[in-house]
Amino acid sequence: MRNQDVARLAGVLLDEVKPASLAELGHHADQAEGAVLTELEKRHIGDYYRVGDRFFLDDASFGDVVAVEDLRMSKGLGLHDQRLYDGT
Repeated sequence: MRNQDVARLAGVLLDEVKPASLAELGHHADQAEGAVLTELEKRHIGDYYRVGDRFFLDDASFGDVVAVEDLRMSKGLGLHDQRLYDGT
């Protein structure tokens, strides 16, 4: 659980980072593409955190903590952090 990394990525204080569930993320479907949500539900990976209305995923397969809004699905890459591929 890397809630300190989440706080750093979100630019907030540690006490603003709250544990979240995949079900909670599903209720805020605008945070993720449909294909991303489907893949997260299928794989049951990582820990989720919420900061305000933003969600974050802590999963070792991504290395760093990643904002769910930055996740994308593609046939070539599978589930990936789009920031690694578009330079943002």
